[in-house]
Amino acid sequence: MAPCAFSIKQIFFQITSEKLKSMAIKIEALRTFVHVADAGNIKDAADVLGRTQSAISMTLKLIEERLCGALFETDRKQNLTDLGKHVYQVAVGALRDFDQANANISSYAQGQTGLLRIASVPSVASLLIPEALRDFALARPDAQIELIDTDSTDVQKLVLSGQVDLGIAGIQILNSEMDVKPLFDDRFNIVCLKENALAQMKKPLEWTDLSDCKLIMNETLRGILVPEIQSQLVNSRLSVRNVTSLIAMVQANLGITVLPSLATLYLPSGLVALPVNGPHSTRQVWIMHKESKLRSPISIKFQNHLEVKIKEFAVKYGLELYPN
Repeated sequence: MAPCAFSIKQIFFQITSEKLKSMAIKIEALRTFVHVADAGNIKDAADVLGRTQSAISMTLKLIEERLCGALFETDRKQNLTDLGKHVYQVAVGALRDFDQANANISSYAQGQTGLLRIASVPSVASLLIPEALRDFALARPDAQIELIDTDSTDVQKLVLSGQVDLGIAGIQILNSEMDVKPLFDDRFNIVCLKENALAQMKKPLEWTDLSDCKLIMNETLRGILVPEIQSQLVNSRLSVRNVTSLIAMVQANLGITVLPSLATLYLPSGLVALPVNGPHSTRQVWIMHKESKLRSPISIKFQNHLEVKIKEFAVKYGLELYPN
């Protein structure tokens, strides 16, 4: 004889499971009961629920059959039995919890709640992100937002490790594990003291003008692939990653540096930002996320929001946009 496909234990559990399912009272049935109890009659409850009176009566009957007891003292549905009072109390709490859970799930799915984690280069994090977040966060009072400002190298590491949802940074080499999209171009500026010889020059500045200057190295300079900059990487005595500290070093006359124009809009008095002309005189800023990571709804919403806001920022701060 061929072996039985299901054991007796499996069949028992299947039958028990089906029986429990048939005994369960559906949440919408409880909602119907609560409406009838609140209204004191079937007609008014049917009007509120948009159902027929016969459908309401059938729902109440099914509940009573499952509970083996009456919910109302009479057919007029004005007074609850002891069983009905208990069911009403439990049902009101269950409906409140169900509706709240449903609202929370829907809100998350629509990008209204959740955790948004962003890593950005400092110039964007300090200037553009706050403006972009202002109305975005105001419309989402229950959302949580974390912002990390760091250099482009670390931004990419945070994206690839999954520690942030979105990264905003420059990219030297495209990584197949990241989905990237260009946002804008930003010009490079030389930052120096007003008394520096570069600030006195009457011609447009080029990278060759920096050959004999004391450069304070930073992540921006390391990404500028021109001989005049790269030749100084090895010999530079001072390297600073933090923009605030970098500007302080220039103020102390320890050298000059190069920063994106966004980072030079509000320099301290005594310093100037001088535009550079020629090849590699702009940086490309990209928005990125990990290709293999399923994105949260709120991160998608924010990226869409930021891409719209960038058009305003381009006019306000002189950025060059990429075509859509």
